[in-house]
Amino acid sequence: MTFQWHWIAYALALIAPFLMQVIRCMLYASKHGQDPVAVWNFIHGNVLLRVVPSLPARIFNSLLGQVNPFSRSISMRITSISRQESNAVGRQGVCRATMWDRPSSRNPFRSIHAAALILFGETVCGVAVLSSLKRGERAIVKRLSGQYHKKSRGTLTAECTFTRPTTSGEIESIAILRDSSMDVVAEVTAVWAIDVEKE
Repeated sequence: MTFQWHWIAYALALIAPFLMQVIRCMLYASKHGQDPVAVWNFIHGNVLLRVVPSLPARIFNSLLGQVNPFSRSISMRITSISRQESNAVGRQGVCRATMWDRPSSRNPFRSIHAAALILFGETVCGVAVLSSLKRGERAIVKRLSGQYHKKSRGTLTAECTFTRPTTSGEIESIAILRDSSMDVVAEVTAVWAIDVEKE
């Protein structure tokens, strides 16, 4: 029985277009990494990648893991990012995410560890804050804190809506973490220093 080389050729012909689009996304992210909304929209605007519905989000979260490797220590995924601007509210960044309950994230009491919840909330806050910034601005975490309302078990969701202040300085962002019953299990507060990045 001879080896069917043409099957490999067919497989490569099918995979190659997807790989090219992934490379395009990586190159775009390397130039626009400070604007997660732009990267998110670029990836989700790719018609070929949307053939597999979950692929755009997977690519974005893989890129996020490259930028923020520590976030890969928990099983989480960004599910939506948006930016809104209005005269009444100002410039807002909104981020939503999901975190799965894994044995590696648990404490001795069979619930998700407090440090894992902090990391989850801080990551969601960070993406929301970065989504609200203007070109040339940067944000650095100054303080982190968490309030724990009940034991966290099962799949969690988190949401942060961050309104960009009109002036530079320290500002607070809050991520609300909920369980599958939509009960608030924790609130993570991150205080950021926002200033203009020096050339």
